[in-house]
Amino acid sequence: MDAEDWSLFQNCLRIAQTSGDLILNTEEFQQQLLIDIVSCAEKYCPPTPTSPIGTPTRVSGKKSPFHDYRTLLLDNDGDRATFDSLVTTLEEGDMPSMPGDVKQEMYALSEAVHKFAFDIVFAPLQQQLTLVATMEVWVSETSGAAITANLPTFSLSPQEYITKIGQYLMTLPQQLDPFSLEDNPSLSAALRHSSLPYTNIQAESLESLADVWLESVARGTMHVYTEVILQIPQLTPHSTQQLITDIDYLVNVLDDLGLPSSDNIKDIMSLLKAPVSSYQQVAEAAPRRLASAIAGMRSITLME
Repeated sequence: MDAEDWSLFQNCLRIAQTSGDLILNTEEFQQQLLIDIVSCAEKYCPPTPTSPIGTPTRVSGKKSPFHDYRTLLLDNDGDRATFDSLVTTLEEGDMPSMPGDVKQEMYALSEAVHKFAFDIVFAPLQQQLTLVATMEVWVSETSGAAITANLPTFSLSPQEYITKIGQYLMTLPQQLDPFSLEDNPSLSAALRHSSLPYTNIQAESLESLADVWLESVARGTMHVYTEVILQIPQLTPHSTQQLITDIDYLVNVLDDLGLPSSDNIKDIMSLLKAPVSSYQQVAEAAPRRLASAIAGMRSITLME
């Protein structure tokens, strides 16, 4: 991602922070409004101790009819009963929320901004991953491939596509560092009322914005990587070792970032490493979809 794209991503986070400001200010306004309603009701319309239905009825604290604000402002008994019920509810600690459409529009804004920001930050990864399934290395039968087919995986180097992905993931915390959730309640509020793809992480449980975004982007990377691996038409013995090397590189990068590998990535690694003679046994412990796909790539007959 170039500097312009990173700038666009960070601007999205600033918009998210602004949406968080709106959410927090609305919540504060709602709380203050309800407190003011109770305060005014207690001052100008204190309840009487008796009521025909067993519920205190609010009347003006003044004897003059011009001070009977409840009667002067509310035209009928139904409105006055609704008012009494509202104040009683507030006094009991049950705080009704603001009109749903107001909050939902702010939440929708925050959701849209986070989705747009994710699309921006994930686009370079998506671009690299979409090329994986059609790479010629997987079906190459050159003499060089034949020579290296029997070499251990540590003699191979990860391919350029996966090193670019790894380097990109390693730069993400640096780009997110200016937007720490610590001492940033607005950004935390925006994230709390939004969601990032591939994760259910809540902002309250994390100390930094980087943790939330890294988890989302890393899981997205592993999900898409799994899907493109399953689209590889064929694997030679050499390319099988190369794919193991590529995946292992990504796993190490994620480990350096403190992130676990997905179950699907672990299963694919086990299926790729399994000798032909014991593939059936390894396949029984993996999801059928993965086991069948990898068996087809490696030209292994999988027993039903």
